[in-house]
Amino acid sequence: MSSTSFEAYSRSFCEALGLTPPQVQASADAPAAFSVDYREVTLVLAEAGTSRMPQLSLCVDFGEVPEHEQAEVYPALLQANFLMLEGGAPSFSLHPLTGRVTYHFTFSLDQADPRALCEALDGIADAVLQWRETRCLPESVGQVQEPPTSAHAMRA
Repeated sequence: MSSTSFEAYSRSFCEALGLTPPQVQASADAPAAFSVDYREVTLVLAEAGTSRMPQLSLCVDFGEVPEHEQAEVYPALLQANFLMLEGGAPSFSLHPLTGRVTYHFTFSLDQADPRALCEALDGIADAVLQWRETRCLPESVGQVQEPPTSAHAMRA
């Protein structure tokens, strides 16, 4: 991916949010990336793809799952992933270093609109904050079954 294209997207995205453009630099170990904290939700944008097919990866930190809720929450995340199966679909995972639930979405830089992502941030933040409080995802993700009896169980 062209770092110049990623930097231009990053600059436009931050300008649309009224933020100072980020300093993005790739290293030998990691692609160029930067993070934004929006309404107590951390989002990371990173360059992905190749120079022929430049892409952006969006990672959203949903947070930790208390140990006593993991047996109910983790299967629900897998069900949500299954419901979103299609090429280029987003997915939930556990961050390998922190163990926190993350939501990943990779999309084409050619189709990426910084202003559209900015407009979507309120919905993203609403979903994250709802999940942190209730462990329930918005119904737009789909529904496999009624939530388990626990008040903090997450439905997919």
